[in-house]
Amino acid sequence: KSKAPEKELVAARELILAKIQVLPSVEYESWREKAKENSPDPEDIEYLAVALSANCPIWSKDKLLKAQSLVKVLSTAELLTIVS
Repeated sequence: KSKAPEKELVAARELILAKIQVLPSVEYESWREKAKENSPDPEDIEYLAVALSANCPIWSKDKLLKAQSLVKVLSTAELLTIVS
């Protein structure tokens, strides 16, 4: 969608993947119940539990998820203002 050259997209992807940390489910298991109670969508429970566990925001354009108040949810535009 961005119409950026493939070389730039590959570089951006590599930069993003270098910053991603995968958490084993045991690391956020204790947060699942709180996430389940507060998630506006059952499909978002795991994301919310991970964010609660890691004390970090979620990158999403999901309006329902953004409506909850436990975890900050950043749009792409908001994220870009932070990292640039």
